[in-house]
Amino acid sequence: CCGSINCEPIKDCCQQASTACTQFNEKPLCSFVIIAVVISLVEAYDSYLVMASTGTSGCISQGSLGLAMSTWALGQVGFSVLNLVFAPWFQHQVWKQIMKDAQEPGLVVVEGSKQKLDKKVVQGAFKTVFLTDMSVLFYFFAMLASCVWSWQGEEWNCAGEAATNAYNAHWWGLCMFWVAFLYSSFWYCCSFCASSVELSQPITSYGAQP
Repeated sequence: CCGSINCEPIKDCCQQASTACTQFNEKPLCSFVIIAVVISLVEAYDSYLVMASTGTSGCISQGSLGLAMSTWALGQVGFSVLNLVFAPWFQHQVWKQIMKDAQEPGLVVVEGSKQKLDKKVVQGAFKTVFLTDMSVLFYFFAMLASCVWSWQGEEWNCAGEAATNAYNAHWWGLCMFWVAFLYSSFWYCCSFCASSVELSQPITSYGAQP
């Protein structure tokens, strides 16, 4: 019975998933993507708990904006979704730039059966995207707004589980701001943050840019 089952589609699917995971780990900024996804999901969950709580209609932030708790929590969800989208998008844009720059002669070093990209190529691609991509400019101003918005959730005129969840969401929002700020600062200014990239597959399999 089992011998008559065609397992080739499942085998191909598993191999493709394995290749995708391997290539993701080889790409720069993968740690930033993972951290951003985890923080954003927790932040969104805490914000959802705030919105799902009852009796929060009279809860007002003690910050300068005096926001209603439900309105503030909705904004936190919006910023967390933005972080979920931007982190992998930014990694994708940097990788596209790396693949474009790698087409220049002499920038890809062949060592045995593997190819390696020098860390100068990696950091150079990061700087190019950071300085020229309009989505980065948008995200910069969005993160400033996110920092201000998150700060409004530090104190409330009410107590209870909703206020606790709101405080947690505010804390995660500030964490995400500082993670993005520190990552971008160190990657831009410090060459040791960008390591060389060793490719386990031919460079064309990563979607090299012409």
